[in-house]
Amino acid sequence: MKKIVVLISLLLMEVAVFSQGGIDFRSMTLKEALLKAREEKKLVFVDCYTSWCLPCKYMADVVFQEKNVGDFMNSEFVCVKYDMEKEEGSELAKKYNVKAYPTFLILDLCGSVRHKFIGGGDAEQFVLRVKEAFDENRALGKLAEKYRLGDKSCEVLLYYAKVLANTYDEKAKDVINELWAMTTDEEKISADYWFIFEDDRFSPQGSDMALFLLKNRERFNEKIGRETVDTRLGKKWDDLIMKILRGEGAKVSDEQLTVAKRTIRSLNLLHGDELLAKLAIAKAIKTDDVECVIKACEKQYEKLEPSIRRLLPYYLSKILAKTDASQRERWERLTDSNR
Repeated sequence: MKKIVVLISLLLMEVAVFSQGGIDFRSMTLKEALLKAREEKKLVFVDCYTSWCLPCKYMADVVFQEKNVGDFMNSEFVCVKYDMEKEEGSELAKKYNVKAYPTFLILDLCGSVRHKFIGGGDAEQFVLRVKEAFDENRALGKLAEKYRLGDKSCEVLLYYAKVLANTYDEKAKDVINELWAMTTDEEKISADYWFIFEDDRFSPQGSDMALFLLKNRERFNEKIGRETVDTRLGKKWDDLIMKILRGEGAKVSDEQLTVAKRTIRSLNLLHGDELLAKLAIAKAIKTDDVECVIKACEKQYEKLEPSIRRLLPYYLSKILAKTDASQRERWERLTDSNR
C-alpha cells in the first residue's frame, strides 16, 4: 500500500512539473490583462475556445503544456483564455468577430487586434503563427493599418487577403477583388494566389476566378499539380453527392445529379471514376429502393476510395435495415470480398 501511495505521489509531482512548464493562463478579465500587460511591457494573448471544440481541447491539453511553448509565450504575453459561449467570452466573441474555434487573438495595450489566427496545430506551427504578430508584413493589425492608410501594393493586398481569408472575415472578398484587378495572369497562376481558387467563397462557379481557372487549367496543373487542381474542380459535385450519401440530400434534384454527371465526365478529372461511382450510388439512394441501392453498390463498390468503403455501411444503415435475407447475404459477400 505504501509503495502505491509513493507511486501516486511521484506521478502527481511529474504532472505538476509538466503543467508548470506550459503556458501560464491567468484568471482575470481582459481589462485586467491589458493593465497587467502595461505593467510587464508585454502584449496580450487570448485563447478563444468552446467546451465542445476538439481542436481547442488538443491545444489546451497538449500544445499549451509544452515547455518550449510556455517559455516563449510567458516571456512575451500576458495570456488569458475565455469560453466564447459564457460570460465575458460571449461579449468578446462579438467584439472581435470570433466565428470559428479555436481562434487566437494577440492584442496591443489598447485592446486592438495586432494579430489573429484560427485553428490548431503542433507546437512548432503554433509558435510560428504567433510570431507573425511581430512581423509588420504578416500581422493582421499592421496590414489593416497599411491598407487603411492607402498602401495597396500587391504584396500588402496579398498578405492582407490571406489573413482575412484565414479568419473568415467578409472583407477578404473586397481585398481579393482589388488584388485581382492589378495582378498579371502569371501571378494569378502562382502558388501564392491558389488560396483564391481553392475556396468557394472567392471563386464560386461562374465567377471570373472560376472561369480563369478553367481557361488556364493546364498551366495550373504545371504550377499547382493536377491532383490538387482536379480535386478543386470536382469539389462542388463531390459535396453534392456526399450530401445524399450522408442522408442530407432531400432537396437535391434529379436534374442537379444529371448536370453533375455530365460535368464530371466533361472535366476528365483524375478521380472522375470515383466521383461517378459515388454518384451512381447516390442516385440509387434517391429512389429509396433497397434492391436498386444493393445493385448500384455491387456495380460501383470496387471504384470507391477506401475511406468511403469504410463509411458506406454507416451511410446506408437505414436502407440496409430494410434488406431481406438474400440482400443481406449479397451485401455481406460484397463487403467481405473487398476487405
